[in-house]
Amino acid sequence: MKKPFDRDRDLEELNQNIIWNEERKNDLQSKIQASIQKEKQLSKWKYALVYASSAAVLFLIFIIGYPILMGNEQEETQPTDEKPLEEIIDKEEPTEVEVAPEENLYYYGVYDEGGHYETIALTDTNAMYFIPAAIKGVTKQTVAEVNFHTSETLKELLRGSYELTPARSDIPLLDAKLESGHLHLYFKELDLHNVRGSTGVSMGSYSVYTFARNWSEDVQFYTAYGNGVPFNHYGEEWTPIHIEVNRHFSLLPVNTGKGIFLRQHYKPFETLDELFTEFFANHDRPDYDYPFALSEFSVVKVEEGAREVTIFVEGMTKGQNIEENSLKELIAHGLGANIYHQPQLFEEPKEVAKIYVNNELVFDGKVAAIRYNFLDLEIEEIGVDLEKTTIMEKAETAFSTLENEAWRELAELVHPTEGLLFSHYAYVEKETDPIFRKDEVALFGENDELYLFGKDHAKDGRYYWFSPKEYIEDNLIHFEYSGNPKVPYSLVLYNQSQTPGGGIINNIEDVYPNGRFVEYYAPFPSYDQSYLWQGLRFVFEKENGEWFLVAIVRDIHSP
Repeated sequence: MKKPFDRDRDLEELNQNIIWNEERKNDLQSKIQASIQKEKQLSKWKYALVYASSAAVLFLIFIIGYPILMGNEQEETQPTDEKPLEEIIDKEEPTEVEVAPEENLYYYGVYDEGGHYETIALTDTNAMYFIPAAIKGVTKQTVAEVNFHTSETLKELLRGSYELTPARSDIPLLDAKLESGHLHLYFKELDLHNVRGSTGVSMGSYSVYTFARNWSEDVQFYTAYGNGVPFNHYGEEWTPIHIEVNRHFSLLPVNTGKGIFLRQHYKPFETLDELFTEFFANHDRPDYDYPFALSEFSVVKVEEGAREVTIFVEGMTKGQNIEENSLKELIAHGLGANIYHQPQLFEEPKEVAKIYVNNELVFDGKVAAIRYNFLDLEIEEIGVDLEKTTIMEKAETAFSTLENEAWRELAELVHPTEGLLFSHYAYVEKETDPIFRKDEVALFGENDELYLFGKDHAKDGRYYWFSPKEYIEDNLIHFEYSGNPKVPYSLVLYNQSQTPGGGIINNIEDVYPNGRFVEYYAPFPSYDQSYLWQGLRFVFEKENGEWFLVAIVRDIHSP
């Protein structure tokens, strides 16, 4: 039933409704503007969706507001269970789309005139490119370990941070000698022969060359040796003999997916125009989500002096998937490093360069001081891990040879001059403990001669006379008592002992002060049998950059 018309009352009520709806309208418009702002980065069809939704919302406002404005002809508004207008509008708003944050690539390089840098041979994880990396403040010994025998820890770090990996990490360097401007690098012949296939050989050659280039100020040539003989891999056409160290090469950008680096290309350019054309090309890789292209740039002018060259570059620095300053540094370092490594491009070698990008001076310095592909790694700390990894791997091999009676493989681990000592107890006595040469270890399976490996400290008159093979089988692999079961070695420790003393002093650190040891430990099965534990320690010493096995020490409970 309609109320009688009351002009003043109805107009006041209508006025309040209009004010109320106007506030809602303003609030709604603010929401719409905020929504539009969030969608700015989306594509054009998403803009259309936003505006269409906004129009629908405005239309809905007028549909709901119309009956109120015409309130003098409608029934009195009654309380209803309808949802508030804000809930209806929120429900109709377009769903916000998560936009992935923009990720900028980064070029890795520094300019340093005074620092000491070494180079290691890296490649991308697909083994497509040669990417030599500069590392600061490391010794050549550490570089040799990183370059030729990289630890799993460092491999994971390189892959996770840069999408890089060592070119070859399976050819440990035994020794390096410098004689009359010639660098001699010594490897195991078998390791070099295992470098196979076109990719494998190219990465092996690049790895050896990159390491040799660290001596470029002192040497002219290098030769790689396998078992002391100049190496020739006939099957793979790889002969690293009398190779020139200071070769010319070019550098071009490459995207690894986690950074921009300069990849090494062995074919140098013949002209500056060729360099500029190749450098300022599209270096995008279709398998990566964040490409970059230097094809937006070109060299517009080159000015040469006696020892100096000035290069003017123009192009688009914004809108690339590489941070703007990093992009300028990439251009500066890339051109500067190519000038340094390709002096044949000029009548006289250039020592200094000035490089402008869009008339902004981005480089003014010595081209020899450009440290491209610089990795800021605490490599000496990682080197400790490398040492541990190497020794642990060698100990695992040694233990396996004992179990499998692989005597020739065991002999390969033995120190070339110190030989291999066996100590029946934790206390090592070089004067009385048996020591075997490498060639003798290789023949353990054929040697039936008895040797005195020790005497029982608890039982007078008991001596341990065994052939080498029998001693290892009956005392190291199996318990010497309790039915002679196999020793259940279950713990492996590096340079420490699970049981500090079994009644006899452990003097390994005194006898081998520069050595390292790995302990295989079998804990006792129960407290009732607390004497049934056994330790087996593999002791290593370093010679010419390689760790060799010098002793195998047994430790047991001895009252």
